[in-house]
Amino acid sequence: MTINHFDKIVLLAEIDNLSLSPEVLDTWWNNSAAGKQGAAARFKKHGQLGDNKSRRLGGKNSYLKRKDNQKDIYSPKSIIEPAQDERLAEFIGILIGDGGVTKYQVAIASNTIDDREYIVYIISLIRQLFGIDPSISVRKNMNCTVTVISSVNLVKYLKKQGVPVGDKLRQNLDIPAWILRDRKLAIACLRGIFDTDGGVYLETHKIKGKQYSYPRLAFVSMSPNLRASIHQVLTDLEFSPKIRNNRSVNLEKRLDIRKYFGLVGTSNPKHMSRWDRFGGVG
Repeated sequence: MTINHFDKIVLLAEIDNLSLSPEVLDTWWNNSAAGKQGAAARFKKHGQLGDNKSRRLGGKNSYLKRKDNQKDIYSPKSIIEPAQDERLAEFIGILIGDGGVTKYQVAIASNTIDDREYIVYIISLIRQLFGIDPSISVRKNMNCTVTVISSVNLVKYLKKQGVPVGDKLRQNLDIPAWILRDRKLAIACLRGIFDTDGGVYLETHKIKGKQYSYPRLAFVSMSPNLRASIHQVLTDLEFSPKIRNNRSVNLEKRLDIRKYFGLVGTSNPKHMSRWDRFGGVG
C-alpha cells in the first residue's frame, strides 16, 4: 500500500507505526526481481540472446530514449529545494551527526529503541523540507534503523549547501559557513548535531571513599574542524565549553546544561528524559 494509506490506517487504529517495523520501499522496488523472472522465462523460450557488448549497447539506447520521460524509472526524482532556514540547518546538523551521503542516497542511522520518537521526527522533517518520502530499513541484529532517501537531485542540492559526499572525515567535516554566519541557523544546526551524535551522562568520581556524580553534556566527533566550530558556537552563545581528549566538546556546569536545553533545545525526547533523571531543568 502507499505510505499515505498506511499512515491513515495506523492513525485511525491508534497504533504506533514503528511498533509494526514498517519498511517504505521505492516506487520501483520490485524491478530487479521482476526483471530476473522475465529474463529466466525468455531464456527458457528463446535461449541465450546477444553478447555483453550488444546488451550494453541496448541498455544505453534504452536509457537515451527514456531518460527525459518524467514518469520513467530513469528520470531522477524531483524534490522541493527549501530555503536556507532553521529547518534545513537542523537537518544538516542531523546529517553531520549520524548521516551519510553517497552519489545516489542520503542515509541517517538511529537507535531503533532509544530513538523511536526521533525517527518519526526525522521522517516528518524530510517530508516538510523536500516533499519526498524516505524508506526505512530496520537492522534488528544491530538495533539500528536507517532512514534512506534515494535521490540524485537531493544529493546535488545538499552538496551545494556544503554537505560532503562520501567519507565525511576525509573531507574535513564541518558546519557549512552559511550556517555559522547566522546565530539562529547555528543554534538549529547545533541541535541536530547533538540530537544524533551527542548525549547527557553522569561523570562519577570517588574521593576519600565518597562517590560524587556530575552531569555532563557532550558533543562527540572525530573531526577536529567540527569540534572547533561547535566550541566556537557554544562560546559565542556564552557557554563555557571544554574540549576533552580530542574527542568531544563538553558542557560541564549544571547551569550551562540547563541553559542549553532552554536556548538550543532538543527534538530528540531521549535527551530531555535523561537530563530530567539527572536533576532536570527546573
